[in-house]
This record gives sequence, C-alpha cells and structure tokens, in this order.
Amino acid sequence: MRILRYRTTDLTRLVVVTDIVNRVVRGELDVQAAGVELAAAVSARHPYPRWVATAGWAGLAAAVALLLGGPPVIWLIALLLTAFIDRAGRLLGRWGVPPFFLQMAGGFVATVVTLGLVALGALPGTEPSLVIAASITVLLSGLSVMGAVQDAIAGHVVTAAGRAAEIALLSAGLLTGVILGLKVGIAFGLTLDPAEPVAADVTRFAISTFAAAAAAMMFALACYAPLRSLIAAALAGGIRVIPLLPGLTAYRGFYQLASMEEVVDGLGTITLALAIGLALAAGVTLGQLIARPRPAPEIPEPGAKSTAATPPVVDEGD
Repeated sequence: MRILRYRTTDLTRLVVVTDIVNRVVRGELDVQAAGVELAAAVSARHPYPRWVATAGWAGLAAAVALLLGGPPVIWLIALLLTAFIDRAGRLLGRWGVPPFFLQMAGGFVATVVTLGLVALGALPGTEPSLVIAASITVLLSGLSVMGAVQDAIAGHVVTAAGRAAEIALLSAGLLTGVILGLKVGIAFGLTLDPAEPVAADVTRFAISTFAAAAAAMMFALACYAPLRSLIAAALAGGIRVIPLLPGLTAYRGFYQLASMEEVVDGLGTITLALAIGLALAAGVTLGQLIARPRPAPEIPEPGAKSTAATPPVVDEGD
C-alpha cells in the first residue's frame, strides 16, 4: 500500500486545471489531449519560490493579530513566529514526520514562546492569547471544516467522513502541543489561557477592513494564487470585513473538551464552528452551481441522419 500525502495547495494549478475542465465541457478538447494537459498542469512548478509562501503565511498571522485588536508588538511576534513554524514544519515534513506531530510541534512552539515572552515582560498590557491565536493560524483546520461540510452537501459522504477524521486528528495534535507547552509553563510558575475568546473589533471599521483585506491577500499568496488575483482576493476579504473560516472557533471548542471542565461549552463551540462551516459551504456550493459552465448544445449538420434511438414498435397483441 502506498499512501500519498497532501501536497501544498497551489491555486495557480487549480486555475489551469479548471480551464482544462471548461474546455472539455465546451467540446474544445478531447479526453486524450485533456489527459496530457492535466498531467503537465499537476506536475508544473510553483509560480514563485517557497519562501514567498512562507511570507504569505507570516503576513496572514500579522493581519489576524491586527484584526483581533493586537498592538504592533503582537503583529511582529505573530509574523516571526509563524514564519518559523512554517519553515520548521516544512523541514520536518521532508523528514517524513506525520502531520499529527507537525501540528503538535507547532502548537508547542507557539505556546512556549508566548510563555517565554510573558516571563520576560515583553507583552505588557496585552493579551498573550492573541499571540497563540495568530501564530497557529497556519495550523488551524478552518478550511478543512468547510470542505468537509461542502463534501457532505454534495453527497460525497465518504470524503466528508475522511475530512472529519482528519480535522479531529490535526486538532488533537495541535491541542497536544499547546497543552504540553502549558505544562512546561506551569513547571516554571507561568499560566496562560490559550483559548481565551477573541473577536475582531468591528468598531475600528477602517482598520478591520484593511486587516481583513490583507489577511485574504496573504492567504492567497501563501496558496500560490496567480499574482494578478491577489487584488481580487483583497477586495473580497475587505468587503466581508471579517474572515469567516471557523478554524479558531473549532480550536477553542476542542480545547474546552480537552480541559474536561467545560465539556458543555466545548460542544456548543464545536456546534457553532460546524454551523459556520455549513453556512460557508452552502454559499460556496450555490456559487459553484451558478457559475459552472454549461455544455453547448449539439447542432446537427444539415442533412445529417439523427442518431437518436428509435422507439421500439410494440405489437398491440402483446
């Protein structure tokens, strides 16, 4: 048995593959030629270097910290810490480390570094939980939650079940790392609530809009979107004001369940995350139904004989 791991999300490849599908639907490309072009598309190099994607994830974390009301020191810490987690995760991934342990390592690093900064007095008058919330953005399963619900809506229940198992496993790895980091802090007399509720400050409308636009653009950059689409991603993110993926909500819910003292609250938080995912998946699925290409009707050539099946002649005596 050979297990194929997830590859990095490359939206540029997705654009090319979508174009191939559309050309097949319109009858401009036969199946054999489509297979050749598809093989070339999925094996193509990324449109820009890997460090640019790391910069995108780091910029996303900084934008999230700004959106959640953090001061400049939080933005900077989140940016540097996320860049380190992303590069370290890539290195460990090359060594064949399973995703569970990659998540655990990222959560542990984010928590320990935050506790260390608190001990050094580098975060006066701020909410240290913002550092963790922003730094683990790259590790959250918000997109997977939406994808699982979207698959369920489309009737792909096996894939949806697989995604749900993946979400549970990756969230467990992240929580394990965070809890181990908290245990280290307790050994040194340091405590922290890593799942303290945080929400965007929508009263700062201009700043929130800018932060949301920057977060959307940085995410697109991290996922190798075509450079020409970054502005469109920023506009879409700014119009919504607040990024809607339920990853942080799901993380809080799993943490509440793990603490064993807030089980009821945890179930409610996870239900909220699923509801957010359902709303997003419903919107995305509806948008795809509206925007998907329609095959062009076949127009028979003049004088061509119809290929439609002739209805059988039924003997009235039968």
